[in-house]
Amino acid sequence: MESDLSDIESDLYPLNVLKDELANVDLQARLSSISKISTVALALGTERTRTELLGFLRENVLNDDDEVIVTLAEELANFVPLIGGAEYVQCLTPLLETLASAEEAIVRDKAVEALLSILKDVTDNEIHVFVQLIQNLAKQDWFCARNSATGLFSSVYPRALNSQRPLLREIFSALCEDETPMVRRAAASKLGRWKFNDSSKSDYIKGMIR
Repeated sequence: MESDLSDIESDLYPLNVLKDELANVDLQARLSSISKISTVALALGTERTRTELLGFLRENVLNDDDEVIVTLAEELANFVPLIGGAEYVQCLTPLLETLASAEEAIVRDKAVEALLSILKDVTDNEIHVFVQLIQNLAKQDWFCARNSATGLFSSVYPRALNSQRPLLREIFSALCEDETPMVRRAAASKLGRWKFNDSSKSDYIKGMIR
């Protein structure tokens, strides 16, 4: 019985330590703690990182200071191996989707940067996760989420399936005509970043002028 309790305590130890450190009133202490979550993930293993750590971070960090949340986004950019690989990326994107919807621009920008970094680690089999992510951000009432959506198109569209591209064009066109000037400006400024192969450039231009 004592052995079982010891095993349970040992299993919970990394998360309990992280929780205690994140409760520290000192900002620098919390920043130091959140910058080490990769170490916590390694201690927990890939399955527990997916099922426990990501949920823990959502519950305990999202209301912290911007500096802590920005650091979280930076750390999550390198989390694909820690969750077990690209096939589990759908476990990671919801937390970054929340950060990409934040009111603070610096948090949104870091979340988008992290998502673009993660996108480089995924295969074409996982692109649908990012197509869905764009849909989720673009349909939110809060303009900050729609603003973040504009930053993902240029990297997602060229890798999307032909069957997914009409939807992405439709979403991007809607963002270009968004009711919020900030979103329209963001969409217009991002268009120049789009990288096409010959076929995707052709089908995009044809689709946009119909």
